[in-house]
Amino acid sequence: MKKKYIIFITAVFLICILCAFFFFVGSREKNFIIKRIAHAGGIINDTTYTDSIDALNSNLKKGFSYFELDFSFTSDNNLVCTHGWGDNFAKIFGYKPMEIPTLEEFLQLNKAKSKFNICTLDSLADWMRNNPSAYIITDIKENNEKNVLEALSLMAKKIPDFKFRIIPQIYLPDEFDKVKKMGYQQIIWTLYKYNSSDADVLSAVKNFTGPFAITMPQLRAKTNLPLELAKLKIPTYTHTVNSLDDKNEFIKKYSVSEIYTDSLLPNQ
Repeated sequence: MKKKYIIFITAVFLICILCAFFFFVGSREKNFIIKRIAHAGGIINDTTYTDSIDALNSNLKKGFSYFELDFSFTSDNNLVCTHGWGDNFAKIFGYKPMEIPTLEEFLQLNKAKSKFNICTLDSLADWMRNNPSAYIITDIKENNEKNVLEALSLMAKKIPDFKFRIIPQIYLPDEFDKVKKMGYQQIIWTLYKYNSSDADVLSAVKNFTGPFAITMPQLRAKTNLPLELAKLKIPTYTHTVNSLDDKNEFIKKYSVSEIYTDSLLPNQ
């Protein structure tokens, strides 16, 4: 009798464990995991937009686990972490290139001209292997659909656990299903280049399935759109917010879920 009781208790315990597991997995699949996002890797040494390994390391220690990074293609079709080849490149490297560099040229410039270790796709992959708590939100600067899908395809080949640890930003609603079919589990639709109406946004998201969020510039966040999305249980972000008062206003007054920031820590 005692043996049967032990078997029964063990079976109940295992069933409870399985139920808890499937509940957790189901919740993970249905809900976008909301966390504060360090913009361009976050600030380091009072410098923004570095998209650097240094910024990732510094802000990981400060409690961030979500990092937005800018990605651009080199002339030989490799991905590096830079906000294009214009003013922000000049801010980091000290000049604007006459032509888009190759990957090898970029690596040489990184070593000779930059105060920071600007990541390439390879060095980012290595960093993510060494920092399993980190997630990357992509901002692909040449963001036509072809480049977005090509960049995400390259990431899928290089990044460990890309399905869960890379959160692609898409720029048009038609890209959602294509990116999801690549295996990415969480997706953010960013509206900074989407000029259609709020009604169009609300209509488009009804066709999205699985975990996703919407991010938007501050002016658009100061409308009814975040509240309307909240009614649909869709998380929202705005960017880039570095004032505690502004953060509180967006969250409390406009129903924005979270922010992209250079400097506001996750616990602020």
